[in-house]
Amino acid sequence: MKLNMTMISDYLDSPKITEGQINRPFDFYLERVEVCTGKVWQESCLYIADAENLPSVPVIENRISLICIGQLPDRYRQVLCEYLCVEEKTDIVLLFQKAAEIFRRFQDMEVRILTCLVEHAPMNEIGRILFEVLENPVSFATPVFRIMMYVPGKKKHDKNFSLAENTYLPDDEYMVVVSDPEYKETLKTKVPGIFSEKMYGFRKIYCNIFHRQEYLGRLVADEVYRPCKNSDLSFLMLISEYVKMAYLDICPVNLGETKEFDHMVKELTLFERPYLDAYDSILQSYGWKKSDTYLYVYLSSFSENNRHSRLAEHMLYLHRILDSNYAFVHENHIHLILHYPKGENKKIYEILESFAGRHDFYIGCSNWFHDFEKAGMYFHQAVIAFETGHQTDHQTDHTKRVYLYEKYILDYIVKTACLKHNKEFYLSPPLASLTAYDQKHGTELVYTLKICLENSGSAAAAQEILHVHRTTYLYRIKRIEEITGWQLKEYRTRLYLMIMFEMADI
Repeated sequence: MKLNMTMISDYLDSPKITEGQINRPFDFYLERVEVCTGKVWQESCLYIADAENLPSVPVIENRISLICIGQLPDRYRQVLCEYLCVEEKTDIVLLFQKAAEIFRRFQDMEVRILTCLVEHAPMNEIGRILFEVLENPVSFATPVFRIMMYVPGKKKHDKNFSLAENTYLPDDEYMVVVSDPEYKETLKTKVPGIFSEKMYGFRKIYCNIFHRQEYLGRLVADEVYRPCKNSDLSFLMLISEYVKMAYLDICPVNLGETKEFDHMVKELTLFERPYLDAYDSILQSYGWKKSDTYLYVYLSSFSENNRHSRLAEHMLYLHRILDSNYAFVHENHIHLILHYPKGENKKIYEILESFAGRHDFYIGCSNWFHDFEKAGMYFHQAVIAFETGHQTDHQTDHTKRVYLYEKYILDYIVKTACLKHNKEFYLSPPLASLTAYDQKHGTELVYTLKICLENSGSAAAAQEILHVHRTTYLYRIKRIEEITGWQLKEYRTRLYLMIMFEMADI
């Protein structure tokens, strides 16, 4: 990991440092430490030398980074040299070991962070590593989501550092975390970071993160557990490169359309507003067309682990593992719209099933649709699929996690009808008479009728299930028609009876 002199000075024994000049607190170019031989000066190396043994200064274009035992010679003060002077008679071997230990510490940290990136660990795992150096709360705020990047545990504190989820940062604040006008200019000038002693009564450190001239977000460290060191900002700036890598891995870069698109989707779905002509251009800016093929997916979890910022992480993970899509978080649920212009992709159900099992979600899917103008209707389908499917099947099949609306339409119709009136309300007199006849004579005419309907009137299939002779089965059907006055060949009669058998245990 490349370091700089600001970080080196903070991690050396401060009482031994007698003088110093650090001209470039935000440069990162020190990759190793060596004892000075005077033969070659490299900008990427931190040199250690005794003042009495320093060679003549050669003509160099690069800058020199130096830890000097004793007083730095005047000739070195005339060149591009940043330096720290330590007490005379300091053991050069021990000083070298201390400097090398600082390098090793941060190199080990770099390996751990890279491991997090390779394993696609949640971003707050990087925060745990940050916490070891900063010992202060760290958060990462972007135009799309906010994440607390650490778990406090070293010291107790009264303050609550939870950040709001599913909110955009205000336009008039240039998408920054705080609302103090003094710091708006930092983004315009792309100043990498700043200290603030005004925010909320304690100091914060900021580090703006950019990608191709586009503002991605800002790392923020709060001075709570210990006073911020001068090197903390340098460390945040250095670590921001890894945070950016993690962010770009799970989040789409085209943030420009996100806000308008998000507003459009919520207007059509959550608020049930009509489709506007202006939405055509918003869809086109996202690479979509109104007549393309879409699927609305509604994800919910009953686990306490899937709350707040964790939902945002899951949402962004879905962005990465799925093809063209859009997602947002609302009231502890993830809403996902999948876009497949060439038609239905059934493999998507396997991906969703796998995701749901690994991350403890239950998922409702609408029918595939071809008119984005009706996105609101399919949003309700997805919610209905989740609610009806989970209520119907969860008790009997704990492994099932993805519910398709087309498979639960009838269950929903029956459930809705029963919510308005009790089951007896829909019971016709002929069916009630048939039930009374069975009770009086000990027959099974109602059950025979149910088996008949379930097997589409097939006498062979029904008599095999009932374990009766064909003549007996046909006689029962005749008696049913005589008692009720129904003709079982009539479509509407069969439809009514099938719904009634779905609605009640008759």
